[in-house]
Amino acid sequence: MKKVLVLLIVVLIALLPLTAIASNFEWHGSKWKTIDDETGKPKSLIQLTVTEGKLSGRILRLLAGADPTVTRVKAPADDLYQRHGRKLGMGTLIIADMVLNGDKWEGGTILEPKTGKLYKCQLWLSDTGELKVRGFITLFYRTQTWKPVD
Repeated sequence: MKKVLVLLIVVLIALLPLTAIASNFEWHGSKWKTIDDETGKPKSLIQLTVTEGKLSGRILRLLAGADPTVTRVKAPADDLYQRHGRKLGMGTLIIADMVLNGDKWEGGTILEPKTGKLYKCQLWLSDTGELKVRGFITLFYRTQTWKPVD
């Protein structure tokens, strides 16, 4: 029992630097290359901003080879961001109202470009410095890994 406790303490101490990296990361203005989890191909560049403690993300540009077809936003409750019935494109807000909870941003929504639907969202930094982006409805979810852009 004593060995297990010592091992647990050693593991927790080893993980402390990783938590510090995530909490000290400069989220505002960070840019990310989205990677389609189905095809593995880059799709777009997204810029994250933090205003009054809430994180949001907008499309900066579509990348070469990305499907230029856009879907009209179908979520009628989305009138707050004035996206309902509009085409998606550069400048479109796709992540909204995220709040920091420990090392994760959560409580907001993400817009799925193919379907135009809104999903609950979580964001966090992986150990490798990539961004994990999860869109979900209750127990069903999809997670993408976005790459940092300098």
